[in-house]
Amino acid sequence: MRHPHVAALIAGALAACGFQPLAWWPLTIIAMAWLIELTSRAPRPGQALLLGWLFGLSHFTIGNNWIATAFTYQAEMPAWLGVIAVVLISIYLALFPALATLAAWLLARGWRGGGAPRAVLGVALAATWIVFEWVRAWLFTGFAWNPLGIALLGPFTSQGLAVIAPWTGTYGLSGVLVLIAALLRWIVRQGLAARAPARIAWTAGLIVLAAALTLQMMSPARYLDHREGEIQLTLIQPDLRQEALDDPRNFEAHFIKMARLTMPER
Repeated sequence: MRHPHVAALIAGALAACGFQPLAWWPLTIIAMAWLIELTSRAPRPGQALLLGWLFGLSHFTIGNNWIATAFTYQAEMPAWLGVIAVVLISIYLALFPALATLAAWLLARGWRGGGAPRAVLGVALAATWIVFEWVRAWLFTGFAWNPLGIALLGPFTSQGLAVIAPWTGTYGLSGVLVLIAALLRWIVRQGLAARAPARIAWTAGLIVLAAALTLQMMSPARYLDHREGEIQLTLIQPDLRQEALDDPRNFEAHFIKMARLTMPER
């Protein structure tokens, strides 16, 4: 590939399209498969690190654009500062995908088993992605937003692959997504390398994988109650100043005030 750095930036941006409100989850899987391929071609560990960082830079810049929107509601701050804030925080957050790709590259190159390093890389990246996504959630108080696995939750009316979340957890779901991407990449590579008769079989395998994922992602959520009805909600705005809100001496008084405001009318 002639421009791997540009490709990593594009892949990161595509991966963010799997999040709401777009929820284009196939793009996230394809983008991760692309990242695995790019990392497998990296000749040196520094190159693997840079590819992961560029992927993360565009991924978090697109995925966290909502932070910039918040600045439009701050009267004392210009809205353009929101764009700068998103880019700056993405420069930092991109370190975690970078460390994940570096660690996976090192694990694959140090593999002494029967499989080729490229085959091991996808499994290694699934493991390292889980680790560094978890670290991102708590290091320096943490930034846990947009874990990769939430792209597998599907639209609001379906259960997606969230059905396995009770067993895998949030970070494990991200690892599952990387494994699916690694499987996709492996099928495509095998199909391209095979001759005509075998290529048909690999193409069929790709279709089966895509169909199975689509059916699961679009299957109706079992926990939804589709009966029509009305839900009564009570929304309150206690109108508390920020300096008073953070004063521990006022906690009890604030609680009593909000409890009274939320009491049902008689």
